[in-house]
Amino acid sequence: MRLSTAVMLAAVVWSSVGCGPSRNPAAPSPAPPLLPQAPPNGLPIRGVVQDRASRPLTGALVEVLDGPQSGRSTLTNAAGEYSFSGLFLRTETFRASHEGYVPESRTYQSGISFYLTSLAPSVDISGDYTLMMVADPSCTNLPEPMRSRTYTVKIDGYGMVSGATFFGGYSEFGTYIAGDFVRLEFDLDGSPWLIEQPGPTTYLGFRGAASAPVAVPITTIAAPFEGVFDYCALKSPMGTSSFNCNAGPGDVHVACSSTHHQLSLTRR
Repeated sequence: MRLSTAVMLAAVVWSSVGCGPSRNPAAPSPAPPLLPQAPPNGLPIRGVVQDRASRPLTGALVEVLDGPQSGRSTLTNAAGEYSFSGLFLRTETFRASHEGYVPESRTYQSGISFYLTSLAPSVDISGDYTLMMVADPSCTNLPEPMRSRTYTVKIDGYGMVSGATFFGGYSEFGTYIAGDFVRLEFDLDGSPWLIEQPGPTTYLGFRGAASAPVAVPITTIAAPFEGVFDYCALKSPMGTSSFNCNAGPGDVHVACSSTHHQLSLTRR
């Protein structure tokens, strides 16, 4: 998932993880590292405004509500980005607003990223599904059995995957919804969020996201999966809770990145 400059604030609705999942899919991605103190001539501030499904909001109004630069405002561009130049005390309050969304205010500490909630009711995708992940046909280096995988899923706040053996508890994905638009996020802070372990020393990780509008009643959610099928066959088990597919002598590592993988969720 569901996004990803030191001061650029990408919106995702994800939180950080310790030794492994779970994390709350309703929370944004972790904030970037703290910025250094602004120099005397000021420090530009940049960020993004997106909806809860990680779509950029063009023309969103971002305002400075207090502090020495109170009253300043700007509009986001086509990518949902905004910026302010000048000296900020890193205690100011900013507000983002856009037609059709609930305004949101944040105090600047390590940066400002906004995730606006749609005023339109969000579709309910909770329930039981069959998940199919199909690799781009161009991924010929992937072993044939790894190019199409099928799992059982229960969505309740986030997707909980079963029907196979999974590595280190990585058997989840995030669900992010804005109105009738759904984003399914398999990227856990730069690592696969769903990692199957087909054998004692073989691993298949999925890192990326799929987004699509959803019609009610829901029967199937189908969308391109933009990301990576990451396969490795090692001489010995990883033996760690962190996915590390660095291949040594005699190991096999195939990472196929594409915007043409396919994901489908069919209600059971």
